[in-house]
Amino acid sequence: MTERSSVAADGVWSELIGQEAVVAQLQRAAAAGGLTSGGEHDMTHAWLLTGPPGSGRSTSARAFAAALLCAELGCARCQSCRLVMADAHPDVELVVPVSVMYRADEVRGLVEQAQLMPTLGQWLIIVIEDADRLNDASANALLKALEEPTPHTVWMLCAPSAADVLPTIASRARHLVLRTPATEQVVDVICARHGVSRDVAELAARASQGHIGRARALATDEQARRRRDEVLAVPGSLVSLTHCLAAARSLVDTAQADADAMCAPMDDADAQALALAYGDGAEGTGIGTLASRSRSESARLKRVQESRARRVLRDQFDRVLLDLTGFYRDVLLLQSGADVPVINPDVAQSVAAIAAASTQEQTVARLAVLRDASARLRTNAAPLLAFEAALVALWRPVVAHV
Repeated sequence: MTERSSVAADGVWSELIGQEAVVAQLQRAAAAGGLTSGGEHDMTHAWLLTGPPGSGRSTSARAFAAALLCAELGCARCQSCRLVMADAHPDVELVVPVSVMYRADEVRGLVEQAQLMPTLGQWLIIVIEDADRLNDASANALLKALEEPTPHTVWMLCAPSAADVLPTIASRARHLVLRTPATEQVVDVICARHGVSRDVAELAARASQGHIGRARALATDEQARRRRDEVLAVPGSLVSLTHCLAAARSLVDTAQADADAMCAPMDDADAQALALAYGDGAEGTGIGTLASRSRSESARLKRVQESRARRVLRDQFDRVLLDLTGFYRDVLLLQSGADVPVINPDVAQSVAAIAAASTQEQTVARLAVLRDASARLRTNAAPLLAFEAALVALWRPVVAHV
C-alpha cells in the first residue's frame, strides 16, 4: 500500500515524553498504511510495549491505535482520535485483567473478536494491558492468533519487561522498550505546557519519579499535592496498631473516592457520545436496527468503563505506594550518606526523623514491604487487607538476618 506522509511528534503523541525513538518507529509503522515485511520499522500485526511504571506503555498503545485509525496519523482533533483516547472507539478493544491471571476463555473471546471486520476504520486493534498476566493456558489461546493473524487485526501487548512475558508470546511480537523520562525533560514539558515556575515543576518531577501524568497533577492540582502530603505524613503517624489500621482505611477510602471522581466525567462523556452516535430519541425507518446496535454498544461501553475504573483505582494505589517508596528511599540515602538527589526535599525534616530513629536494615526491610504490597495488589488482593499488612510491617519491620 502507498505510504502515508509522516508527522511530527505532536497530536496524540504529545504525551509520550522522552520516547523519541519509540514514537519515530510507531509513526513509521502507522504511515505504512498496511501490513508490510522485510524491515524492523515496517508495520506488523503484533507489538510488545515494555517499560517501567509511568514510562507510557498504555499511552503509547493508545497513541499508536489512534494513528492507525486517523487519516492524519494521530491528529488528536478528529472524532476517531478523540474516541480512541477516551477508550470508546468501536475498533479498539482495551483489555485489563479482571482476576489474578487472564483466563483462557477470556483470551479465546478476544481471538474470536479478532476475526471480525473493523466497524469504522482499516484496523481492529486489541490492546492487552498487563500481558505478564498471561499464563500457559491463556497464552496458548492467543498463540495461534499471533502465528496466523488476520490481515486487519493488530495486537498490542503491554508489560513491564519482555522477561515478564512468556517467551512464546514475546517472540512473536515486535518489541519496543520505553524508558523513564529524565527529570529535566519532565520539568521542561511541565513548564512549557502549564506555565508553572521551574521550582514547582522540578519538585513535581522529582516526586513523580519520572511519571509525567503524576508530575502534571502535582504541578497543577492543589488536591493532588494535598493527597501527596497526606501520604508522606503516614510514616511518622505509625505509632501503634490502631494508627496503622486507621491510616490504611484512610488511604484506601481516599484512593477509591479519587478514582470515582476521575471516572465519573469520562463515563458521562461516553454516555453522551453514545446517545449522539445512535440518534437517541430519533424515530422512523431503521430505528429498530439502530436501537439494537445501540444496546450492543452500550454493553461493550459498560465493559470498557468497568475496565477503566479498575485501572484508575489501581493507578491510585500505585500512586500511594510510589510516594511511600520515594519517602523511604530518601531515608535510606540519608542513612547511607549517598550523594544522590532526594525525591522529596520538601519533607526533609520528616525524613531525617525517621532516619535517626531506625537503621539501614530496617529501611531496606520497609522498601521490601512496599514492593510486596504492590505485588499483592497486582494479584487482586483485597486492597484494605494489603494496606493494613503493609502499614503494620512499616511500623514494625522484620529485618532479615543472613
